[in-house]
Amino acid sequence: MKANSPGAAPEGAPVFIAQGTVDEVVRPQITALYAGGLCAQGTAVRHLSVPDEAHMRVAFTSETKSVARIADRVAGKPVPDECVKGK
Repeated sequence: MKANSPGAAPEGAPVFIAQGTVDEVVRPQITALYAGGLCAQGTAVRHLSVPDEAHMRVAFTSETKSVARIADRVAGKPVPDECVKGK
């Protein structure tokens, strides 16, 4: 558990989290707490809540947004401050 918990310092890189609202493997409330902890440390977090999606499919349904975010970093675009959940 400790290895998957935010530490005392920011991550050093922006973080993208996508989770389905009906995930039964990792409870969305736990992920929201994790994302909030990262934000509190100053890490730029994009926490995408995907309606009616489960754990095993969310990577496919969030792929376009994830790849676009990576492409923006590679292109040198600034990291937006997105420490808000679900948008």
